[in-house]
Amino acid sequence: MRLFLITCVLSLLPFCLFGQREVSFIEEYIDFSIGKSGFETNGIYVFTNNSDRKIQQDIQFPFALGTDSIHVIRLYNISYNKEIPYRTLKKSIAFLLEMQPFDTVYINIAYTQTLLKNNVYILRSTKSWGKPLQKAQYALTVHDSLPIENISYPPDSQKDNVYYWEKRDFLPSMDFEVMLNLVEKK
Repeated sequence: MRLFLITCVLSLLPFCLFGQREVSFIEEYIDFSIGKSGFETNGIYVFTNNSDRKIQQDIQFPFALGTDSIHVIRLYNISYNKEIPYRTLKKSIAFLLEMQPFDTVYINIAYTQTLLKNNVYILRSTKSWGKPLQKAQYALTVHDSLPIENISYPPDSQKDNVYYWEKRDFLPSMDFEVMLNLVEKK
């Protein structure tokens, strides 16, 4: 019996040692703005390299709408002070994330999408990283002429037309959605 337990532990050891991903997505700080020009997102996304080697990893950043409804304004590596080229896919963009050993990198992604009655920012894709975000902060500014019908996550606080959220160990079960009371044009 003892030999059986030792064999089981030894067979699981590689999974424990190598189970942690080399690159982790650990934090995000996002300012949303809803106005006549569209649903704007300006985010800072924080990644860490948990390995002792340089990493180049392809990252896919999803959108709720097709990329024909998205205008990417900026994709920038703040830590390395350089623009990041990207490929446009059907409902996402893909880019190469480069990181030095044991480094933390801050990436800025800013874009505008078409304004709709239901405006969505995908959060559920966080699950693909295998663990919750250590920290997430969101702010939503809404133009006065656009009344809100519903927000998928109740805000932690509000000041005038700006809503705020702060999350710790956040593994979203739903996307961030802002439903507006838009008057339909006939």
